[in-house]
Amino acid sequence: MSVSIRRVLPHEFFATSGRFVANSLAMQLDAREMLRFSKALHSVAHCCDAILTNPRTMPLSDVLVNGAIADMVVEGDAIVIFADANPKRGYATAHVPIGEIMAARADIGCTVFRPAQANALARQISRDITNRDTTSRRPCAELRHDDLVRLAAHFLGEETVARLREVTDGVPVLAIIGDTRPVGITSGQFFKSVTRLPGDWLGTSVPAGRC
Repeated sequence: MSVSIRRVLPHEFFATSGRFVANSLAMQLDAREMLRFSKALHSVAHCCDAILTNPRTMPLSDVLVNGAIADMVVEGDAIVIFADANPKRGYATAHVPIGEIMAARADIGCTVFRPAQANALARQISRDITNRDTTSRRPCAELRHDDLVRLAAHFLGEETVARLREVTDGVPVLAIIGDTRPVGITSGQFFKSVTRLPGDWLGTSVPAGRC
């Protein structure tokens, strides 16, 4: 008899910040979509808990003590998260000014959602996550930041912008999950949510909102 052992993540047992964000996406899915996007939902929750709200991921400095990435979000900023439903891929996140996404939206002419373009960009982000290409002139983190901004531009309409800027009781989050696999019932399908990252931020910068 073979036994499969995997690490249990906090959001699977506790009502973490990551679980809150993942649930905002999960409530949009039916039973079949839940099965296909399960990996992406776990990735979103893990990203929030292990990266965004974890003080250990931020280097200590003279201006930030016991702080997390979420501490650095100020008014007019937001966190963007993309997680791929493809189990061979992963997730990416960036702290960006909302205005930067709007500028990218104007540059690429995103007046309506273009699923083919969004899917191509999402695949590029996923490939970069797994390939860790170090031959580029730009650092990997900078490439992922720019690509996430452009991906977010495909999903950020006027209504979405207004909802992000209305978040005052936590850090604004645009969470996106997509299935970049070439085949399957959800291939090329995306879901997004505009929500908040709840929590008590301990950093020295002034956050967009406190709980």
